[in-house]
Order: sequence, then structure tokens, then C-alpha cells
Amino acid sequence: MEQKKVIALLLGLLSILCLRGNGLEQYEFDYKLSVISVNDGLPQQTVTSIIEDNYGFFWFGTFDGLCRYDGLGFRTYHHIPEQESSISNNRILSLLLDSSGCIWIGTEGNNALNRYDWNTDGFEQFTAKGVRDIRALCEGPDKTLWIGCATGIYRGIWEGDAEKPTLSIEPAGPESLRGRPIRQLFFDGNGELWTIVENTIVSIGRDAVSRVHSLPRTGRIETLYADSRNNIFVCTRDSLYVKYNHSSEFQTVDLSGIAEMFSRNRVIHTLTELRERIYLVGTESDGMFLMQLGDNGSCICARTQIDAGFFDNNLLRLFYKDRNDCLWIGSGHNGVAHIDLQAKKFRRWELPDGSRRNFVRTLFRDSRSRMWIGIKLGGVYLEENGSYRKMEVDPRQDFNAIVEDRRGNIWICANCYVYVYHDGRMYDLKDLPGVPDDIYVHISHANAICEDSFGAIWIGGVGKTVRLADPFGTAPGKGGYRYYDAAFTRDLFCMYNESESNRIWCGSRSKGLYVIDPDEEGTVRHVSRIDVYGDRIKSDHIWSICGTGPGVVWVGTDAGLNKISIIDGDTTVTNIAASPKVAHGKIMAVTRDRQGDLWLNTSQGLIRYAPETGTYNEYYYADGLCSNTMTEAACVDSRGMIYIGTIDGINYFDPAQISNDVRTSAPLLVGLKVNNVPVRPSSKSRLLQRNIIATRHLVFGHRENNFSFEFIAPYYRNPERTRYAYKMEGADEQWIEVSGAHREATYSRLRAGNYRFMLRAANPDGVWDDTVQSIDITVRPAPWNTWWAYLLYILAAGGITATILRYYWLQYKFKNDARIEHIQREHEKILHDLKLKFHTNISHEIKTALTLIKSPLDEIDPKEMGSAKSRTRIDIIRRNVDYLNSLVQQFLDLRRIDKEALPLCVMRDDAVAIAIEVYTRFREAAELKQIDFLLDCEIASIRGWFDRDKLVKIISNLVSNALKFTPEGGAVSLIIDRTGDSLVVIVQDSGEGIDSGRLKDIFNRFYQGANHENTGTGIGLALVSRLTELHRGKIDVTSRPDEGSTFTLTIPCNREAYEDLLDGEARPEEIAPDENAATAAVEPPESKPMVMIVDDNSDMREYLSLDLRDHYNLICAEDAESGIEKALKYIPDLIILDVMLPGRSGLEVCAQLKANQLTCHIPVVILSAKGERSDIAKGYECGAEDYLQKPFSNKLLLWKIGNIIKYRRNAQNSGERTDAGVETEDRLVVRIREIIASNYHNSEFRINDVCSMLCMSHTQLYRKLKAVSDKTFSDMLRDYRMKEACDLLLHGNYNCSEVMYRVGISSNSYFTKTFREYFGITPSDMIKKRPSLNNR
Repeated sequence: MEQKKVIALLLGLLSILCLRGNGLEQYEFDYKLSVISVNDGLPQQTVTSIIEDNYGFFWFGTFDGLCRYDGLGFRTYHHIPEQESSISNNRILSLLLDSSGCIWIGTEGNNALNRYDWNTDGFEQFTAKGVRDIRALCEGPDKTLWIGCATGIYRGIWEGDAEKPTLSIEPAGPESLRGRPIRQLFFDGNGELWTIVENTIVSIGRDAVSRVHSLPRTGRIETLYADSRNNIFVCTRDSLYVKYNHSSEFQTVDLSGIAEMFSRNRVIHTLTELRERIYLVGTESDGMFLMQLGDNGSCICARTQIDAGFFDNNLLRLFYKDRNDCLWIGSGHNGVAHIDLQAKKFRRWELPDGSRRNFVRTLFRDSRSRMWIGIKLGGVYLEENGSYRKMEVDPRQDFNAIVEDRRGNIWICANCYVYVYHDGRMYDLKDLPGVPDDIYVHISHANAICEDSFGAIWIGGVGKTVRLADPFGTAPGKGGYRYYDAAFTRDLFCMYNESESNRIWCGSRSKGLYVIDPDEEGTVRHVSRIDVYGDRIKSDHIWSICGTGPGVVWVGTDAGLNKISIIDGDTTVTNIAASPKVAHGKIMAVTRDRQGDLWLNTSQGLIRYAPETGTYNEYYYADGLCSNTMTEAACVDSRGMIYIGTIDGINYFDPAQISNDVRTSAPLLVGLKVNNVPVRPSSKSRLLQRNIIATRHLVFGHRENNFSFEFIAPYYRNPERTRYAYKMEGADEQWIEVSGAHREATYSRLRAGNYRFMLRAANPDGVWDDTVQSIDITVRPAPWNTWWAYLLYILAAGGITATILRYYWLQYKFKNDARIEHIQREHEKILHDLKLKFHTNISHEIKTALTLIKSPLDEIDPKEMGSAKSRTRIDIIRRNVDYLNSLVQQFLDLRRIDKEALPLCVMRDDAVAIAIEVYTRFREAAELKQIDFLLDCEIASIRGWFDRDKLVKIISNLVSNALKFTPEGGAVSLIIDRTGDSLVVIVQDSGEGIDSGRLKDIFNRFYQGANHENTGTGIGLALVSRLTELHRGKIDVTSRPDEGSTFTLTIPCNREAYEDLLDGEARPEEIAPDENAATAAVEPPESKPMVMIVDDNSDMREYLSLDLRDHYNLICAEDAESGIEKALKYIPDLIILDVMLPGRSGLEVCAQLKANQLTCHIPVVILSAKGERSDIAKGYECGAEDYLQKPFSNKLLLWKIGNIIKYRRNAQNSGERTDAGVETEDRLVVRIREIIASNYHNSEFRINDVCSMLCMSHTQLYRKLKAVSDKTFSDMLRDYRMKEACDLLLHGNYNCSEVMYRVGISSNSYFTKTFREYFGITPSDMIKKRPSLNNR
């Protein structure tokens, strides 16, 4: 027995020695870890399963859905109850990719088995009795599906038709496993099925015999794993067990030597095989470690060199190795991470623990393999044999350069001091023998240092340059120092000595590059300068100089890389443009490796440039660098290793091990948009019936020729740097290259025809995949561009031509007879219409004039013959008698009835007299407004040719307009002058002026200024413009806000200008006088009812206004359009409407007003000269309340108006309705109440919101509501809110503040006050009544 123990001990020791001989310590696991978390789009942090499909996409199962990852983004699938094609549950427990490429998903709950359908991008659910909570899926050797769920093991077999088979799911395995939960399921290399049943390991052989395996110690079993040699591993919460392939029993793996790797409880959860006998083990909360397995359970373990926060307090649930040798880690708390096991070997140099800064300014590997590191504002460290020593230097400065001289001394240049490390001691430069104490006065801010061919040290910086020969006195008679104060010594940043010729290259920050040639004594024999002006280097800011041969250096500048050669005295400068960064980027360090390649430190990554081939590669943080931002620190050691400094540490690498990655991924089409709308695959879709990935031909209609493809190559190492090239054969002449940030190809208005879209992809190292993805495309022509359409066009054109010819042939036969008959009918119709229209208009005008004669005569009281009213009535009678005379004259002149133009009645007259007449007429109005009205006529008489009547109207309108807009105390001037053959009339005022932006609109009809929407009719200046055009003149206006306006009228006044008019007869045109004063659009006060008069006769309007203005506020309109406009604008209480109006009849106006919701309630009284019963009936049919025949009694009209308004107001106060507009009024009130009910809870709800909804102005809504309900909108809103508040206080479970905010009131005091006014008690008292009311 003792002999066996000794033998076993010897075997164990031999196994350990063999393991160490195989070299686990030589297996480096120093990789960059890339983490994908919920912040990147992962739906949930717990990842239960991982698979890679045949296209290269990764699928992650989580507890909140299934997601597909392509390297740049996620497509997450969730359970949608109303969608049959969605996944059955959001908690994903297992995934399987079978040999046919199908993806199977096991979820929690019933219907737990799902299969992804690539064609529809949906899922097919499979139902089987008892199958739920599927935690394990695997494929058997016979391609059957094995399912491990909460109720045992099941087997799925395809049956039936080969085209549409059905999956039959039946229980499998021994009876002892029925009804027991299965946690893992897989087949080993021997075809044996392994499973975890509850906490027991069971294997089922090919003979269907099951065997229960026991472990040396009991514990919760986490995972089973089979390696490439068919060894079976069992991970438990406290141990690791292995069953070798040649053994039948499990034995414990000896982990006693790694106890220090675990923080507390040793929980091993998963493992995977990296290579033969070497495994990666995942734990809970303790990260990962490497294990090299020997025989008999012996092993050697080592920590991985990955130090990432991903492992902190995290459970590593599973490992997954993909086809490209990338390791994916699914965790329980921090999402997914992946490691590229073939990543470039950029290693990170461990900085000292005491270093609080990682910004490395300079570094140097000396001849004794010691590493010197200068950290920005952090001091200088010396690393030797893995241990660090901080040097005794002032750390509060930048360290710019470190070099070693031929005697082994280390020189350190800093901003303030220069240090020398000699024989194990650090010296300050000024403490060296023979060095003056004031040396820092001359070489402040030392940046550059080099040793020449004679052993002298050259130090340069901002000031002078110094040469030190034998500073430690090792060569008697050779020591001393020497200063240089010249152009080449100022602002130096780097220096390089060319040993073959002893030339020293000096790079400055602002003056370019200097080349000096010193002798052994330090005398500079020659100096040459290379700068951006003479030799065209890229920048005068020099960062680095690297020599590669006699007379050849590579210079890194602030704007790119240069190669400079000096051979036989000739200087050649070559600008390197291999890439944008090499050509224009900041090159801070240039380092040459043994292969002759240059490594360039830039501010945006590390670049490898091959001078022989001109090729380059770029490397970044994602490739393993400490940072994307390099510094000027770089060096090469004796083994060829390159060290580079960054702002976050140091990287070192062997250039021979940095090669291009040959792994590539085939590109895939993953999306389609037509007319910028994504197209989803569907069996009902005409365009895309299956997934775009599997589609090989697309047919677009003529309206679908604007489309774009989205593509991707699933590549997971720096996917954003993947390159793509695409080409549309038949449309593109060349391949179009794009970056990973622009993965879309768009084509617009592609012509009808056949095309082929081709796609390629390259990895970040520029290696192109051999696969060229292609899809055939057909764009169909529009129906009207097909060959049969053109045939139809030809046939149709021929038929139409024949029809037209036949038609004209038939028409020609009857042409003369038809034309004569048509002409006769037209003449008869025109003559009849003219006669009828003439007699109708004349009778209307005569009756209107008679009314204005008879009514004033009836109302003249002999006792008041001298009063103003009597004089006004007599003036009206006189004007209308004159008007009747003109009508008689018109009646006699029938030949002029068809005149449509406005002819001028030109005669010789005195313009000054006309101006005086206008001035006299408006002087009294100006005095009433206290306006200084001035008439300026430098010439006593200006006689010329013009139409007196029209000139009076022009000047009157201009003066009236000026008086209207000039405030009290202002001034208005009327200036008359003559310039050559033209009459000039100028009207100036000191009013408020007109904005320059509105000047172009003031002569437009109905235009009113923004500040005078309720003033005037807007036709006065339009009439002035039209009459000026008739006079063949022009009118100009200049104005400034707050300074006034000037109108200048210029018309010809010589006879020759109107020669064509004076030769024939012309009758004066009758134009209604300007009524801006009478019809000013100022909204009348509400103390009087508002009455609107619509009549084209100015005397009739004036006569009606004479008696009505004492009782009513009046609005006048002279035609149908202005009447409708003002009715809609002011909503009057009653309208007096004449039947005969220009353009449209009064009956049409009445009907339109009654049909409008805003004006349907307004009573209309029609005045007409037509007295037939049919005419009166038409008046009432169109909705008029009364019909008065001309002539009529003014008193009768006043009585009728008063009764109508009084009756309607009584009806409003009593709650009754008039007959007119009942239905419309109900609709309006109901609509307003509906709006209030929907918005009363909004405290920002205002009347302007209601006006917008109803398309009404504030005034229209106010007058409309007052007319139909005698309430304002505010009253209605307040009533509704108070009623709702009362109801909530009585019947709801709310306090006062809650009720106040629920009914849209934000002021507590206003709510309490208003509530008390409505109900007589406060809201608090109302709440107190709530219990007693609820108990009733």
C-alpha cells in the first residue's frame, strides 16, 4: 500500500514537471477585452446562451428577449401577444444552431420551443404536451433534435411530406428521468448523451442504457463540458472534476495551489479549451484563470493578464469560441464580452503603482536593458528586473528627452533642469565639474540632446545651445563647454547626430530644420536650413528626426512626414502622402524597425509605413493600444522590440509579430428601403417575399425606382473600420468604396432595365474577402412606356385623326347656315338682355331718388324750417333732383348704354379753384380734430385739361385719408403746383406713417394697415390709384414711421395728352364719394345696438344714417362684397339691405348671410323698388325678416327696426329662441360646450384656442355668443368649471386643491372667491356636506 502511494506521488511530480516543460508560463493570455452591455443596446444584462449562425451573426439569449448582433448594432425580438410570428416568451433559456443552419430557441413557460424563420424574420412555435422551460437543446448524431426541459428529455423528429414536414415531439430517455428537470444536454465524441438531472450527472449510451455518475464530493453542479479529447469536466460551486476519456470515474482536479486567486468562496462556473490541455476557467466574482491539465487530476494554474472591471462581482455563465477564433463570454450581471485570440500583440507595459499619471513624455531602454520613463509632471522612473525606482528629480516639470552616452551616463532633459545619472548617482548639470552655475540662464527649457561623433554632448532648448566635452573629466585636456547663439540654436525640440559625417540635424518648433557641420573642437563649419519656403517641407514645426542611412533622415512634422536626403551637397525633400494622416497628420515620433518599416506616433493612432512598397497600416485603441493619442516617446531595444508612449501608458511589441489579419467576412444585404420606407419580408409582399439576405432577384415597379440597400459584413474586431465597395452594373462605371459608418447604397430614378448590384468587404487591415455578394435587379417600365403602350398610342392617334377629319368634313357642310343662325340668336339675346337690364336699373335708381325726395319732404316740419335737420333734408332733395335730371339725360342717350370703361370728361379748368373747394370742404373737419390744415398754392391759377369731377374725388380722398391718420395737434398740407405739362398735387401729413414693407400694398383694394384693421373701408386709395391711371398719370408715396407720409400726384394737364378723348363725346363717370369717415371700421360701443346699411346709393345711405345714428351704431357698405365682409367682421344686430347692388343682388347676399354660421341669426330688412308679390316672396324665401317697398316712410323703418331688435333681446333674456337659425345656433352652442368639456381642466385654455378651433375672430365669437345666448365665452367656461368643481367636491374623494387643479384653475384665492359667488359657501364647507349627502 505504501508502495502505491509512493508511485502515485512520483507520477504526480512527473506530471507537474511535464506540464512546466510544456510551458503554461509561456502561454500569454494578454488580450484586450471588448464589452457589450445594456448601454450598447443589449436588452438585458444576463446572457444565458450564445450562438453564431451561418451568416456570421451572433445571437444572445437574455431574460428580456432574443437579440441578433452584427458588430455595430442589435436587432431584438420580443414576445408580442397579438402577433403569432413573435417569440413565445421573453425569457430565453437555450439556443441551438443545427447542422442545417436552423436556429432553435428554448424559452420559459409553455410553447417553449421556437424556430427562427429567415424568410419572414419571425418565429414558428412548436407545441408539445408537457414541454415547458426548455433549458437545454442539442442535435443528435442522427440529426434529430433533443430537448431538455422541466419535465424530462424529449426528442423531435421530422415526419410527413418532405416539402412541408411536421415536427413530432415525444418523450425520450429512460423512464427514471421522466418528470425531472433537465439543466444541460450534449453528446460527447463517443455518441454518448450527457445531462444534468436536478443535481445528478447522467449519461445515456448508444445502447440507451443510462448511468448515474457520482462525484468525490457533493456540491451544486454548475456546468458539464467535453473537450476535444472527450474528457468530461464537471464544474461545481467549490470544486472541479474530470473524467478522462480512458477512465470511467470522475476525479478531483487539484486546485489547492490557486487558493489566493479566489476572493472568498471558490465558485467555478464554466470552462473552455483554448488548446490541447490548456483551458480557460470562468468563476463567479473572481474572473478567469488559465489551467494546464495533467494526468490524475494534476494541473498548473495562472492568472490571466486581463484586468477589467467586467469581472468585478460578475458571474461568468458560459464561454463560446466562434469560427474566427474569438472567445465570447456570457455573464450573469454585465452582459457580453469578447476577446480576439488572434489579436495583434500590442502589450501594455506596467507602470509603477505609485505613479498617479500615465502621460509618458519620454522613455529609453539603455544598454543594460533598464527602462527609463519620464512622466509628464510625474517624475522619472527606472525599471530594472521588474522593480521600479523613482529617481531623485523635481517631478513638477515636463521631461523631454532621455539618452545614454558612450560612457554609459544617462542624460535627462527637463523644462527646468538637466540631470545626469553617473555611477549610480543623479547629478544636476550645474553641479558637474567645469560647468558654470548660470548655465540654466542660457539653455532654459531643455528639449533636445544628442552626442556627436567625438563624444561631446549637445543640449538645445528655447535659448542658446551648449556643447559639453568630457563633463566628468575622464580625458584630461578634452573637457570644457561652449555656447552657441545663432538662428539654429533657438526653439530647438529634437536633435540627431549622423555618426558617419558628424552632421547634427536640429529640429525647431517654428523655424524648420537646421543641419550643422561641427569639427572636433565644436567649431561650426557650415549651417544649412530646410523650411517650408525654400525646400517645401510640410511644416516648420519639427517633432522627430530618424536617420536611416548616410545623409538620409525621416522627419516628422506638425503636418505630415518628410524624407530628406543630402547627398554630395544636394538636398532632396520628399513629401510622403501614403495616407491622409501620413500626408497631413501630426507625426510626433518616427521609429525604424529591423525590417526597415517606420512606426509613426500620431495624435490619432499608430501608423506602420513601409517605404519600399508605400503601403501603410493604422492601429488604434481597439487593436490593443493604451490610447489613440500617442506622445513623442518612442525607442527600440537591442532585441528589436519597439516601445511607444501614449497619454495613458506604454505599449511594447515585436514588429515581426504584427501582421495583417487575413480573417474576413462575406458581406450581406440586410435591409431594403423603397422611397425611403423600409420593406419587411412577407409572403403577401409583391416586392420582398423572403429575407433580403436570401433574395437573389428583385423586381421594382416604375414608382419604386428610388431604393437603397443596407449591408454589413459581420466582423467583430473594429467593425466600424470595415471597408465596403459596391457597384451597380448598368448604372455605375466604377466600384464605390465607403467606410463602415456609411453602410448604405442609394439609387434614385433608376431607368427601366436589368441591373446587377455587387458588394465586397474588406477587414480593417485592408484584406478583401473573396466573396462578391450580388443580387439581380429589374426595374419595370411605366405602363405608358411599354411597347404595347406605344402601339396603342399610334392606333389612338390614327383614330383620333380620322375622327377629327370626319368631324370637320361634316361641319364644313353646314357651316354657313349654322353660323348665320347662331349670329341671329346671339344678337336677339344680347338686345333683349340689354333692354331688360337697362329698364330694371333705371327704375331702381328713379325710385331711390324719389324716396329721398318724398321722405324728407314728409318729415320737414314747417316749424323747423330753419333748423339744421331741415336744411340737410332740403340739400338731399336738391341733390336727388339733380340726379334725376342726369338719369333722364342718360335715358335719352341709348347709344352709350354698352360702355364698360370709365371714360374721362376732360375740359379746361382751374386746378387751384378745385383745391380751394376741397380745402374749404375739409377745413371744418380739421378744426374739429385741432389739426393745422394748410393750403399752399404759389401760383394763383393753374388752368389745364383734366376731368374736374375725378380730380375732386382724388384730392378729396387723399386729404380725407391724411386727416384720418393724423393725431390731434398734427399738421396736413395740400400743395398745388405745375411742372411743365403736368399738374402736381402733394398731400403731406405728420401722422404715424407707414412701414416700408407695407407701402407696396396701400393702393390694393380693401387693404388696411396692421394698426388700423377697424378703420376705413380700404377702397379710398385704391379708387385714387384707378382714377390716376385713367388720367394717365402716376401717384407716389413716401413715408417713415412716426414722421408722417407724403402722397405726390402727377397727371398731364395739356390738351395733347387727351386729344383722343376730346375728339369724341365723353360722359362724366359717376363715382361715389369717399365714405371713410362714415364707414370707419371702428367697432361701435356696446351701449347701442349696431345696424349695418348696405346700399350702393350714397344719398340713401346718408339719409338713412340721418335718423338712425341717434339710436344705433351704424356701419355702411356700398356693395355686396363689402357688405358680406363687414357683416362677418362686426356681427351687427340688424342689416338694412338694398336689392339692387353692383355685382350681386341683395337677395343673394341675404341668402349667403343666412347660410353662414356666424351671421345666420342677424335680422335682415330688405329695401326694394320691386313691389310684385313674387319679388316680395323671394325676399322672405331668402330669409329676410321684413320687406319694405320704395318709397317708404323713415318713421315706419325706425319702428320696424326697433321692434325686431327689442323682440330678439327679450327672447334671449327669457331663454327663448327666434325661428331663424335655431338649428345652426344649437350646433354652435353645443360645439362650444363640447370644446369646453374637453379642455376645461387645462389652466392654459383661453378664448384664443376656441377661436382657432372654430376659425372665428375674437370679436365674431363675442358678438355671436351675445346674440344667441347673451353670454360671453368666459361666462360659459366659468359656469362649467364651477359645476364640475361642485360635483367633484360632493361626490368625489378629492380635497380642495385637487379639485381646483382638476378643473383647470391655478389660483386658490380666485377659486374660493368664485365658488362662494356661485354657491354661497366655500369649497371647504362644501366638502363638509359630503358625508350627509352621500348617506341620503
